[in-house]
Amino acid sequence: MNNALIVHAHSQTASFVTAMKNVIARELAKSGYAVKVSDFHAKGFNPVASAADFGVREHPDHLTYPLEHGELATGMMRHLFQGTLGYVGIAVHEPFVAHNVPDIGPAAMTAVLADLADVVTRRDGRPVLHVPDLADFDNRFAPMASSATR
Repeated sequence: MNNALIVHAHSQTASFVTAMKNVIARELAKSGYAVKVSDFHAKGFNPVASAADFGVREHPDHLTYPLEHGELATGMMRHLFQGTLGYVGIAVHEPFVAHNVPDIGPAAMTAVLADLADVVTRRDGRPVLHVPDLADFDNRFAPMASSATR
């Protein structure tokens, strides 16, 4: 059985974003996937960057995310820098985008959800996002000079 992880983050359970999450979960389940939803909002995730994101800071007088190398490289952002999903073999498909949904009306919203269901059904034919090769980066995840020629 294939597994699918849906990462969801919306404060409104009746939102169009939540409806999209539900369509994706339904279509994947119909295809035989075991679907797990990780709801960041329900878990209290705060998407706003702040000093509270770090334990001990290298620069306590001024928060600059890129300068907090020690904490970023070894702490909360390590998974992001290492490309967690790609590096564990999870294919990440190009995103489905629906713009300005509140302004399009109910009929158009229904059409977008139908389009989304079709995209999920045909997911195996969709492009997969490129995963960088860790061999192209040093131990601080800066590109190595030799990778520029590849």
